[in-house]
Amino acid sequence: MSGFCVHATRESPDTDQALRVSDGTRRYIHGSYQWTRKQRSRTMPTLNDYLLLRSDDCAGSWMVPFYPFIGGYQLTPEEANDPLALIITDLVPLIGALDNDVISHHREAAIGEFNVLDVLRNENGYPLTDAVTDAIALRDRLMTLYVRIRAHLARTAGPHLARFAHDIGYIIRGHMEWARETNRYRTPENPKTGELHDATPFTVDWTDHPSDDNPEPPQRNPPPERSALQAHPAATMLGRV
Repeated sequence: MSGFCVHATRESPDTDQALRVSDGTRRYIHGSYQWTRKQRSRTMPTLNDYLLLRSDDCAGSWMVPFYPFIGGYQLTPEEANDPLALIITDLVPLIGALDNDVISHHREAAIGEFNVLDVLRNENGYPLTDAVTDAIALRDRLMTLYVRIRAHLARTAGPHLARFAHDIGYIIRGHMEWARETNRYRTPENPKTGELHDATPFTVDWTDHPSDDNPEPPQRNPPPERSALQAHPAATMLGRV
């Protein structure tokens, strides 16, 4: 991956675009380090802290800036720094990360790691089934936000920013198609013991109707100090587009 990043950025005639890729790569490496550190310490974060950490660890920060390279177009600095462009740059990978957390929970549990389902259970004190329901609801609200922003940019933005907003959505579908087939989740290997975990078969059902399309930030019995869901930057933008 690093070799490809270096080659692509050196060949790019657009210095600003190359910097966005390299900055995203640095963010991903830092996020992966922090993620590993948190998992090894077994320190359970709040939901808000988890989402911020997961959005850096899931590789989206370096993957999303590559889409203009792949498509053969360039975003101007003004387009790349448009507030809505910045939101979907973080939003799309986070949606994919939440999908991944639901699909891969049995794998994390088998090797002694945690993900968003465990964070929700820890914060709310409810069973796994409720955590799955809430994680999917949060994911669907974020997906609804992305679709609304994408439609808004298709109407109002220039052709390159509108294309960028559309193209990065393939990350979500592409991840789901991969995750439903890969042995990483079908029969994941425990890297500590080498044992194969016989995962319960799962299916992915596609639908045009989100489980929760409320445009307001989620309300889920937050801790007294703050609402973790409301504190997340993506969630706070739900009613503004």
